[in-house]
Amino acid sequence: MAEQFQNILAAFGISGTPQNFAELVPWLVTVLACMAIFFGVVKMMFGLMRFLNRWR
Repeated sequence: MAEQFQNILAAFGISGTPQNFAELVPWLVTVLACMAIFFGVVKMMFGLMRFLNRWR
């Protein structure tokens, strides 16, 4: 499971996990920003598909 987590982080350009609390806050902000961008893109795709499905 830890290896899969590392692979996901590497896909977003985030290297490693924080070693102390000073590294934790910027790391969490980066992870949350990546998640927000990902879910925002997915939401836009669903919205576009819904729009195209209703368009006639």
